[in-house]
Amino acid sequence: MKNPQKQIQWQELVDELQASDLPDVEKILQAYDFIVDQHIDHCLHEIELARAMQDNESVIREQIKMETLKFSQKRLRELQMIFSGSER
Repeated sequence: MKNPQKQIQWQELVDELQASDLPDVEKILQAYDFIVDQHIDHCLHEIELARAMQDNESVIREQIKMETLKFSQKRLRELQMIFSGSER
């Protein structure tokens, strides 16, 4: 993370998770969600920039990255629900 504000947000999240009584799996999932959300925000910015420059290849490439990240985030949460017994 090159953005100092994002680095501060990341450190605050890590500190908060370390101090919490949440199960370790939930801490990892929350940290993963934060990371994925940051990357999705970056993809959205890149898509906006590529559209402004009329660079359709970059738009498509960033959209694929973003959708792949969203898919992995959704599947990880589904696995968490399955293994924790929330869907039974």
